[in-house]
Amino acid sequence: MRFLATLLFCSPLAAQTFEIVPSTASRGEAGSLQVKWISPAGKEPVALQWKINLGVAVTAAAEDIVAGDAATMADKAVTCAAVTKPVQDNVTFNCILAGGQKQIANGTIFLVKYKVKPKVTPQTRVVRVSDGIAVLDHSKQLQKMDIPTAEGAITIR
Repeated sequence: MRFLATLLFCSPLAAQTFEIVPSTASRGEAGSLQVKWISPAGKEPVALQWKINLGVAVTAAAEDIVAGDAATMADKAVTCAAVTKPVQDNVTFNCILAGGQKQIANGTIFLVKYKVKPKVTPQTRVVRVSDGIAVLDHSKQLQKMDIPTAEGAITIR
């Protein structure tokens, strides 16, 4: 029974995850949101895919999503495309981080350079990275792993 409890409580520690570093910006000003990658040793991916939803209080373009230090050290490039939803005003992108055979180490994998809408009220808005997929290369065999949704925040002053 003790083994089962240990396994249940330690399993999340071994999971691969996105981590969104909280960001703060003033109305009408630019800000930057940092997203980190965390995976246990031996589970480093060679490519990542995700969807990021920035909400309705900020604006950004696909070219405003740039590779972070961990991605550039692994010779990866990030490519994103806006998700079109005419009914919603949410800023959402589908993204891929790939290129070459190097594994992606823990650290900042991408940054989002955003601008806060000028007429939005001060608030804290949820940012969500979802539908994540990691591609691992184990002994020249590619494996796909689903990554859980991560949430963070942009605080608007």
